[in-house]
Parts: sequence; C-alpha cells; structure tokens
Amino acid sequence: MQPEENEFSLSDLPKADWSNEDEVDDDVLVDIIRLAIGALSKAKHAERSKENPDQRVIERISEQQRRFSKSLREPRIEDVEKAGRLRAECLTVIRSASR
Repeated sequence: MQPEENEFSLSDLPKADWSNEDEVDDDVLVDIIRLAIGALSKAKHAERSKENPDQRVIERISEQQRRFSKSLREPRIEDVEKAGRLRAECLTVIRSASR
C-alpha cells in the first residue's frame, strides 16, 4: 500500500444535507448551551459561597451542567423538537441566572 492511499482527505467525507439556515441554527444552539453552562457555573459558585451550602443544590446544578456538556459533544441535533426543548431549557437557565 502506498502512503498516499492511506491519507485521509476532507473531500472523502459525505456531503452534509444542511442548509445555511440549519448551520446558523446549530451554531446559535451551541452558543446558548455554552451560556447556560456558564450561568450554571455562576449559580454553583454562589451556592458554594454561602455559609451553609446545600450539597443537593450543587449536585443538581452539576448534573444539569453534565447534560448540557454532553449535548455539546453530540453531533448536530437533527430532531427539531429536541433542539427546541434544549434551547428553551437553556434560555430558562440563562434568564434565571440574570435575576
């Protein structure tokens, strides 16, 4: 086998069926998820800074961060309803952190 035969090229990948609008929607969702993870970090820090932090609250926040982080590692979310629920959940977290 020649070394050239072993080389991988991006052109070998199948073409994506995503429109420009789908690409933008996905990028926006990723940004929203990252903002929600940041808001949760802020909430966790605030809870830990209390005189008597509630470990259950900290653990719930950590679990939510793990779920959001996992969704960032998944390939694009093609299920529109799932993406909508995730977006709504993240926006709720972001809004509650800004109060």
